[in-house]
Amino acid sequence: MRRSLLLIVVMALAAGCQYEPLDNQANKPRLANAVLSRDIIVTGTAYLLYLQNNDGNLGSFLCTAEQNIEGWASDELNDESCIGCGRTFTLGMSTVETTCDFGTGAAADIAFTPLDFLDRTTNESLGNWLDENEAVEYLNTTWEPRGSSEWKPRMGVFEDDWATDPSDHATIPSSSPNGTCQGQYCAQGRFWYGTADWWSRFWFDLDIDLDEA
Repeated sequence: MRRSLLLIVVMALAAGCQYEPLDNQANKPRLANAVLSRDIIVTGTAYLLYLQNNDGNLGSFLCTAEQNIEGWASDELNDESCIGCGRTFTLGMSTVETTCDFGTGAAADIAFTPLDFLDRTTNESLGNWLDENEAVEYLNTTWEPRGSSEWKPRMGVFEDDWATDPSDHATIPSSSPNGTCQGQYCAQGRFWYGTADWWSRFWFDLDIDLDEA
């Protein structure tokens, strides 16, 4: 009896080994497959552009990163520290193409905010930039290229396209070769954020299924 059971186990293992292994993309877990169930209603692309830090000034092109975005509604994050915040979402970002030899961010919280809520005494540069480029809203975020941070006004939201073409300094990877925003919401960081080695700016190209929000 024991010999028969052993033969059955060996045959089952041999049969299982005949399946082709999953390729990297098929085997990669996705946010929608997480144990904590999320209704993925935000999709899109993030683009990050890095320039060398040239003694505190913007230097020559360093590298770019393109990330897929999947996100969900996160109304619970809209608290008193997020001034004027409206629709609030968490974005999960996974890098699909990069010429950088260092890692990039994996998650960001964003909140769409009416322009009237911007404190222009402490955000004069941002306010002027939003006006000059005819922004329709701005984004409070808890993220910038150096990492996570507190809620802060960091991005403009524009109709049809971004205020600044991300390919002004270098060609962004293949899905947006001309720096054209394809989504419903075109959000762009106002400032360059720096470390001792680089300066970076970021762009979001987003679609949001508001019927599911």
